Amino acid sequence: MAKRVYELAKELGLDSKEILSRLRDLQIQVKSHMSLLEPAEVEKLKNSLAQEAAAPSLSATVEKRVKSNVIRRRTLKAEPPLEGAAPATLPPPSAEEKPAAKKAPLKKAGVKKTGKAAAAPAPEQEPEKKPEPPRVKAAPSPEPAPPPAAEAAPEPEAAKAPPKRARAGRPYLKPSIRRTARAVDNIPLPEAKPLKPSEKVVPPPSPSKKKKGKPLAALAEEEEKAPGRPGKKKGKGEFPAKKKGLRRKIAFKSYLGGDGIELLGAERMYTPARKKKGPGKKPAPKKTKVTVPKPSKRIVHMGETINLPDLAKRMGIKAGQLVEKLTAMGHAAGSENQLDYEMASLLAAEFQFEAVKTTFEEAKILMFPTPDRPEELKPRPPVVTVMGHVDHGKTSLLDYVRKTRVAEKEAGQITQHIGASVVDIPAGRIVFVDTPGHEAFTAMRARGAKVTDIVILVVAADDGIMPQTREAASHAKAAEVPIIVAINKVDLPGADPDRVMQKLGELGLTPEEWGGTTMVVKCSAKTGQGVEDLLEGILLQAEVMELRANPDKKAKGVILESRLDRGKGPVSAVLIQEGTLRVGDAIVCGASAGKVRALIDDQGRPQREVGPSLPAEVLGLDGLPMAGDTLLAVAEERKAKLVSEHRAEEMRQRGMAGLSKISLEDFLRQAQQEEVRQLNVILKADTQGSLEAIKQAVEKLNTEQTKIQVIHDGVGGITENDVLLASAGQAVILGFMVRPESSAVKVAEHQDVEIKLYQIIYNLLDEMKAALKGMLKPVTREKVLGHAEVRNLFNVTKVGTVAGSYVTDGSIPRSARVRLLRDQVVVHDGKIASLRRFKDDAREVATGSECGVALENYNDIHLGDVIEAYAIEVVPPA
Repeated sequence: MAKRVYELAKELGLDSKEILSRLRDLQIQVKSHMSLLEPAEVEKLKNSLAQEAAAPSLSATVEKRVKSNVIRRRTLKAEPPLEGAAPATLPPPSAEEKPAAKKAPLKKAGVKKTGKAAAAPAPEQEPEKKPEPPRVKAAPSPEPAPPPAAEAAPEPEAAKAPPKRARAGRPYLKPSIRRTARAVDNIPLPEAKPLKPSEKVVPPPSPSKKKKGKPLAALAEEEEKAPGRPGKKKGKGEFPAKKKGLRRKIAFKSYLGGDGIELLGAERMYTPARKKKGPGKKPAPKKTKVTVPKPSKRIVHMGETINLPDLAKRMGIKAGQLVEKLTAMGHAAGSENQLDYEMASLLAAEFQFEAVKTTFEEAKILMFPTPDRPEELKPRPPVVTVMGHVDHGKTSLLDYVRKTRVAEKEAGQITQHIGASVVDIPAGRIVFVDTPGHEAFTAMRARGAKVTDIVILVVAADDGIMPQTREAASHAKAAEVPIIVAINKVDLPGADPDRVMQKLGELGLTPEEWGGTTMVVKCSAKTGQGVEDLLEGILLQAEVMELRANPDKKAKGVILESRLDRGKGPVSAVLIQEGTLRVGDAIVCGASAGKVRALIDDQGRPQREVGPSLPAEVLGLDGLPMAGDTLLAVAEERKAKLVSEHRAEEMRQRGMAGLSKISLEDFLRQAQQEEVRQLNVILKADTQGSLEAIKQAVEKLNTEQTKIQVIHDGVGGITENDVLLASAGQAVILGFMVRPESSAVKVAEHQDVEIKLYQIIYNLLDEMKAALKGMLKPVTREKVLGHAEVRNLFNVTKVGTVAGSYVTDGSIPRSARVRLLRDQVVVHDGKIASLRRFKDDAREVATGSECGVALENYNDIHLGDVIEAYAIEVVPPA
């Protein structure tokens, strides 16, 4: 019956690895301990093991440690004795074979036997020296081991070289012996000098006097003297028990095989015990050393303000200590308190620190250029901003000039973004900036007035001066730029340019025709009438202004608009005011910085550089700048990053300062606002300018009873995170000129979040107004219907007291509520149980009529009382 390798190893009491090794030596193919062995192969292995057990001297197994956990065993055959050699006793061991020999010498020497032993033949000679060999451990037998021969045969001169001896091997042992005989390590021993005959072998002294190991010879003597089982040690020869301060590692036990083969080897490794300390003399615990920084390290640098955790971190102390100190100084303290320089200095002085106010000088880092010399200035095209009321034809006028149809593509045919374009005409080049006219885009119009050289105020001839017209004129005057008035739509039947010119005088814009200084051009964006005159007037005004700039220095511009593109990242529309912006320049803009990766002109064409007064889209910023921020080109990107990080930190500090400061009035106001109905919204828009305009317009809709709270706003499409935030904050998502992602739509349906999308801003604002109005509580109002005087009383069975009354004014309806007044004091308020005119039921009794009135669940009616009828009306909120 076939057996597996591990079953055979268990049966024989051997390790599976050793069985595998022996099988491979016998040319039996096996792979692992799970391999199957045929009966013939099992028999072959057993025969091999039996032969090794019968003739242990002819073979030996040598162990060699390859790694800490790997021992390599090899079975070697000893050389047979030479023919004709007389049997001789074992030669006495040399000085190298001392009793304390370890495993390294055992590899060189053969296995010692007390029975038959093969020795190399040698002629009989008298030895020069007779060293007295140490006694060795004898085989387990009742007879003592024979003493060594008195005279050993000397070797011939031809055989002076050491003969080739068989390497010591280990015979097949019993399982119990094989489990305990494990080699631990090989330690090379120094070569010893040969002993003189008179000298005795004395074991080396142990490092410890109290606990010292014995040499192998001494162990052998003790075992030899000890009666009992072979291999059983007693006294000091036994394995010592574990004691404190002493570690022993036994490499070999001294065992005696069943076949009379002696394995003797022991290795003891120990460390001296630690010195015991006297009782009760425990070392005192070390105290924490309080280190004080040197004076140069006790300086805290700060700006205008610093929050409390930052101050604590810079001083290397806990924030709680600062809070305690502030409280002790009589100041309200919190973990996020903003401290000014004076308070921070006092607080730092309490801890032996000095607060130093440092200012971040951007001018030194950015290295603003010196004023331009006249010879460096070159002519530049004028920047013209078109402003006016909504739907007065601003974009249509530009479309005629640019030969485009932008107005037709706008949602609702109204402009809702600020944009710049370049127009080349035979007389020169003009840069137009188109601004929206809706009242919500006030900030855009103000931004356009700041970056422009000339303002064109467009007024519809049939509509006249409107609120946004007045506002645009105010922005232009605040920016101190000249104004050219374009009276548009003069081709319409209801056009009245003279009335418009008369109204312009109220704004301080007196036409040149009437003796003023304002250029007024009558034109039509539909027919083109007067457009050429308008362009000539622009170039004439620009020539008078002598517009010049230096294109050979670092660029400076202003952000008109910024948006987030899915493929391009942050995209910013910039108008260059000075210098030239090139691809690869390091730029800083507000709290954003980066390197220009691409420049795209108003026609969508990539450009290598953009000069003064020209617009372009810039790619490469690491964030979205705010519309109106100044863009600066710097020498190194490192400096740009430094400035942007400082600005971001300042913004964060200002935000935290605004949150931490609160007065009693603010607290009372917040307590009152807890009763205000609030609508939470999330705003998402396509550009930064539109987002800013919508946010400001929505916040203007707040009233004392209702409030719109913008919990989050951003540029770009509506994402899944926006929906999850709206679900957590119970908010409505408002999207302007953007669309939600498909995943966001699925999440919104699952979370029951409402997403409202708009293309026109006034639709968004109208719906927000309606939503706020719907949030208002209904207003109830009381309306008095009439009065009746009680002139008689009747007691009716099952009805109660009936008041005979006369209606003095108004009417008394059956369904009305009534009050019973006695001496102008309300004594009862309830409903009418019965109303009769003579003996018939009546639904209403008019003025000057008599009636009988019974009140519901009330009979205490007196003569002279007055019954007042009234109704409750619900008035919709204003």
